Amino acid sequence: MSDPVRIGGFYANFDTEAVIRQLTAIRMRQVTLLEQKGADNQARKAAVNAVQTAMRAFLDRVKALAAPQSVSGMTATSSGTAVTAAALPGAQPGSFTVSVSQLATATRLQGTPISAGLDATKPMNQSNFGTAPTNGTFTIATQFGGSQTFTVGPAAAQTSVALQSANIDMAVTSGTFTVGTTGGGTAVITIDVTTDSLDDVVNQINSAGVGLTASIVNDANGRANRLQLTSSSGDVIVGGGGRHLELPLRDAAPELGAGHDAHG
Repeated sequence: MSDPVRIGGFYANFDTEAVIRQLTAIRMRQVTLLEQKGADNQARKAAVNAVQTAMRAFLDRVKALAAPQSVSGMTATSSGTAVTAAALPGAQPGSFTVSVSQLATATRLQGTPISAGLDATKPMNQSNFGTAPTNGTFTIATQFGGSQTFTVGPAAAQTSVALQSANIDMAVTSGTFTVGTTGGGTAVITIDVTTDSLDDVVNQINSAGVGLTASIVNDANGRANRLQLTSSSGDVIVGGGGRHLELPLRDAAPELGAGHDAHG
């Protein structure tokens, strides 16, 4: 029993706990309604998802039913072992006869090569091509990678490296040789292929004081492949006469190299 509460000069028994419970229930009614609405919305969402899943399954069944291999499809069978058959959906119904007189046997005929294979170590005009390449240029390209122009022509000698690695056709050996002119005398040129370069040989000839001027000049294909000796004092003395002598460092055989007009 609750304690008596005095109001206006008289006492009465008043259940305060019951009143508080009722007031709390009134206040919580809105919260309860919101919770109920949330639960109802979740139930509706689950129902919609179930309908969507059912519709997708239904459409998949309809598509499978409408496919050519379903009720509208055609099948084909064969009675023999030499022939197999298959039918497209648009094939016309009926029966057909195929006569097989003889089965083919696997056959392969391989002849002997008409020539030896290509030799990638030799100049292109000596590499056993069916049609000998000629000097010139060609360009290869890709859609997105740009293009590259290649030159087919004799390679150039390397003037600044040791003679043993200078790309000269005839291997150079260490030793001496004599150059000169009929009016200026002769000089002995000494070379070491492991240390001297073609530029060093040119400088030795030019500084020999025998009336000779040595230089590296281009060949007919525009490559620096010829050692030119020009005399200002009579005939040149290097195994033969004449006031002007050119010695080929490389032959004119075409080789492949990248051109200068390549772009990416």
